[in-house]
Amino acid sequence: MTISLNVQGLPHPDEEVERQREEAERKTVAPEEEEPEEENDREAKEPEVTIEISDSTGAVIRTFEEPATLGVNRIIWDLRRDGFKRPQVGEERSDERPSGPEVLPGAYGVRISYGDHEAGGSVRVLADPRFEIPEGDRQRKYAAVMHAGAIQEVVSEMIERIHHARSEIDEVLERARDGGEESESGSDAEGESVELVRMGRELKKTFGALEERLWVPPDTKGIVGRENALSKIGYAQGALDSSWGAPTSAQETYLRQAENAVEELLAEFNRVFGEDVEQFRARVAAAGIEFLRPKEALRMPER
Repeated sequence: MTISLNVQGLPHPDEEVERQREEAERKTVAPEEEEPEEENDREAKEPEVTIEISDSTGAVIRTFEEPATLGVNRIIWDLRRDGFKRPQVGEERSDERPSGPEVLPGAYGVRISYGDHEAGGSVRVLADPRFEIPEGDRQRKYAAVMHAGAIQEVVSEMIERIHHARSEIDEVLERARDGGEESESGSDAEGESVELVRMGRELKKTFGALEERLWVPPDTKGIVGRENALSKIGYAQGALDSSWGAPTSAQETYLRQAENAVEELLAEFNRVFGEDVEQFRARVAAAGIEFLRPKEALRMPER
């Protein structure tokens, strides 16, 4: 895709010309007018254009950014949609996703924006002429890949909810222990604090056992030999990516195994949050401590 940008302040694509422009700009600014730079802000974010790709229904399936320079800009879309959500735990959250599976042949909308400026158009993705694959087979493979991704997103949501709930429990336990230390020995308040701590610790153990079956956290040390839901999904995705045609029986088997594993875990997850967490929430509310708000039960994606 090729666009032309003529907006004041954009960097020049030629590095030498841009260097001269910046020097000339600095000379026009009086020393007292220059704003002091913070140590962490010395490298300002480069200007970027935002590209949105939409399918035939108008749904945006891919969003990414590219550097913007003065004049002609050439942008490459890798013909892939957004990647599927993975757990964002113990790291800075980001709304930007990497590229995911390749899109099917067909027409797609393109919208490019920079600040208040926008431009739209359309592109047609053609089938790779090196592979003669019936349209029905392509559709079935794409549906299987999308289903595996949808299952992965359910697992990611389960993991993030567990981590959020565990963090909330830690705060409750800290407040409960502080309250118990301040109360008189043998009082009702002290007994309530002890019970809250016991329930919270039991709930965290339940979360830990459930999480072990979902994935291997990034900070895990040592060798982990046990299979988990996320690894089974990875096997299925890897198998599906190994061929171009309709899903093979082996690929369908991998996908079904992942689906069954997640379905079993999801039932346990919803039970824990629907019963154990709710009992703890009621106890916490009685003690006058705020706890995380309940969320709707998760469901398996339909295929």
